[in-house]
Amino acid sequence: MKMKFNIKKMKKLKSTILVFALLATSISAKAQVNYTYDNNGNRIKRELYLGPPMGERSFTPLPALNKSPIPEDAAMSIASNFGISVFPTQVNELLSLTILAANENAPAIVSIFDNLGKEVYNIKVQNSSQQQINFSSIKNGMYNLSIKIKNQQVFYKVVKGT
Repeated sequence: MKMKFNIKKMKKLKSTILVFALLATSISAKAQVNYTYDNNGNRIKRELYLGPPMGERSFTPLPALNKSPIPEDAAMSIASNFGISVFPTQVNELLSLTILAANENAPAIVSIFDNLGKEVYNIKVQNSSQQQINFSSIKNGMYNLSIKIKNQQVFYKVVKGT
């Protein structure tokens, strides 16, 4: 028994399979973004990784994207060297801030930024003391607290909410 092939049906089947294969690979693509930072914590490079070439099964993920530009142990070392403590990090009204190494020759610059990078608070601390930052006029949300002393900077995440 001979089978007759219909060329039009074969071309349609081939194009249908091609569309299905392209659709399946585009849906399963895993894109990752990797950022590179300089020593000051500034982002200097962004790389987009779309995954391995077709046919390879392994997928090597990039390093975690939620890491801070400064290694956590280095940030803790800076905080301990300058006697910095921030509490509580979930605040409703007052945030307590202690900086023991601040003086007139090496003042500490304390800044608070919202998630869009807009500065909502800034103060210069010139003496070693405990400061109270009033959050009552700041909207609820997540903020980044930056403390800079002698060209070294430490960041804390602070959540304002009830």
